[in-house]
Amino acid sequence: MKRLLLILCAFVLSGCFSTIKPAKQIDDNQKVIAKEEKKVDNTLAEMEKNDKSKKVQTSVLAQGIQHSLNQVTNPPVQVETAKSLNERVVSIVGSPHIDEIKRIKATVDLLNSALEEERKKGDELLSQRDEIINKLQKEKSDLNQKYDDQLWQLTDKAKEVAKEADQNKAVLDSMSGMFGLNAVFWGLKKFFVSAMTAIIIFVIVFVLLRILATVHPAAGAAIAGAACRSCPVRAGAEESGSDSRRA
Repeated sequence: MKRLLLILCAFVLSGCFSTIKPAKQIDDNQKVIAKEEKKVDNTLAEMEKNDKSKKVQTSVLAQGIQHSLNQVTNPPVQVETAKSLNERVVSIVGSPHIDEIKRIKATVDLLNSALEEERKKGDELLSQRDEIINKLQKEKSDLNQKYDDQLWQLTDKAKEVAKEADQNKAVLDSMSGMFGLNAVFWGLKKFFVSAMTAIIIFVIVFVLLRILATVHPAAGAAIAGAACRSCPVRAGAEESGSDSRRA
């Protein structure tokens, strides 16, 4: 019986402390929004890294174009125009690492070679660079899709949090009426509902135990023995009987 009373008290106290939830709910909502924002920030960082890699490849190709145009002897005006425009591209994207410049110049020299075997090797090197560029382009497309999805998720979460905040505000506004007495009534109602829930659970458990005691004799004897041991009068009688036997 004592254990059942303790369970009943626990349910009642849980009902009393349930009014603390709004503050915790606000903190949880902030954590959810911060988590979604972190995902978006990480995706943006990946997109910036991808753009930087594409910019490097562009600068490498611009250096290769410039190197090939410089090999033209007695260039016509069209080649001079192409060189002038490419110089502006280089000024925008910048110069790559010296090793990249050496590799692209070697590829261009193979592509411009008079030997067919060397041109084939140059084509292979250019195909390898194409694979890198295609990979970067696919990665950028996937990141854009990922970024859009995360923005939609962040928007949905923000709407949910705003909706919950509006509901909490409505509750607080309703509780502030009648000089704050609505809050007292709301708390009493909350306590009454929690207490009634605990009492119903207690009654159900008690009835189940009584049914079990009726159906199963051993369980009934155990429950009766536990009840007798928990009885103060019986315990006092047993203690006095044990003292008299010692005497």
